[in-house]
Amino acid sequence: MFDNVLHVMESLHSITESFHAFLLRLHGPSHDDFLKLGGLFAWAETLTVIAAAYMKRMIPLRALAMLANVFGFAVSLCTGSFAGFSKHAVNFPLNATRLREMRRLIASVREAGATDLNVEWLRPFMHPRAFKAGQPVFSKGDAASEAFVLVEGRIIVPERSAVLEPGAIFGEMALFTADSRRTASAVCASDVMNSSSSCIIKIRNSASISFGSSYDAMR
Repeated sequence: MFDNVLHVMESLHSITESFHAFLLRLHGPSHDDFLKLGGLFAWAETLTVIAAAYMKRMIPLRALAMLANVFGFAVSLCTGSFAGFSKHAVNFPLNATRLREMRRLIASVREAGATDLNVEWLRPFMHPRAFKAGQPVFSKGDAASEAFVLVEGRIIVPERSAVLEPGAIFGEMALFTADSRRTASAVCASDVMNSSSSCIIKIRNSASISFGSSYDAMR
């Protein structure tokens, strides 16, 4: 086993030396200038990697990672580092693949959001809530830990001048924000007159709300 590892290490060393010699011939008398240029690319790669680490969304993170790979390629070609060249040769297509997968996933989610959503599977996790006319369901800036389904009546979203009808799902956007805060208010548009004991409140001529199971926001 050790002999095999040693053989691999010797082979990699030989390849590295050949790669370095090839670049020396390619650089010619301008080798020192290429080393200086490699230093600049190294700083660009470093700053890009740091910026990627601060990204909270996957698509910008992957895009910055790919940019860091490009700078890493440049550093490797300027300095003759075969190890660095190999690392970025593997990571660049991997990051590109993950970026493409994330874009496809987002497109699928948007397509699903444009269609009617069957919430029957959420019934076992729902609990009744009832509100009087003018009573806020939640206010902009409130901490969010649940999403809502409007069963009967109407809900007004003042910030967007929108009126939600029965069947609407609302309050879910806050669960996907960085600080899990409500991005708009929701106000009940009519009095609660009566309620049933079922897991989903049904009120005649009034607003009734059910919310699904609380869940953590995806970061």
